[in-house]
Amino acid sequence: MTAPQPRKRPQRRTTTEPATTTGTVDGSRESAEAGTHENPVRAREAQHDRRAAPFAPGNDAARTHGAYSPSVVGALAVEFAQSAVDAMPLLALDRFAFALRAWSHAEARCELIRRHLDGHGVLNNRHTPRMSLLVALAASERAAARGRSELGLSPESAARIVALLRGAGADVLSPDERKALL
Repeated sequence: MTAPQPRKRPQRRTTTEPATTTGTVDGSRESAEAGTHENPVRAREAQHDRRAAPFAPGNDAARTHGAYSPSVVGALAVEFAQSAVDAMPLLALDRFAFALRAWSHAEARCELIRRHLDGHGVLNNRHTPRMSLLVALAASERAAARGRSELGLSPESAARIVALLRGAGADVLSPDERKALL
């Protein structure tokens, strides 16, 4: 028994005779008689010839809320970190730098998503919840709450840290940290 032969696809048939065509500089084929492009997209471009200028570096036309934009989150995170250091000078120490940065970025993402939801609503144009934003907000809220607790930015955690420092005394701090705080 012989192997079956693959089926050949039928050739497309055109109902009209193709016009004589010539190649153009842009690679499309242009009809010599009509002066029109065979490619409908290129024909539309040639007809309108209204192309938008290319986007410049740093363009934020596609940005919606900015919670995934490092430049937007970073700028807001600096403000949050500075306000936290103003509220609790102990956070200016180098040992808190990484925790402060993580908390301030999570808090900034929360703020940006909240602003977007406040302005546009929880439902999208199809009247369904904006689940991706709500999930991102919940994750950022958890990270921010954890950071607030670790850094002493909530009343309970601040009282706990103050009690630990009082109990341990100034021996917990290095000499450089003592100079910076006292």
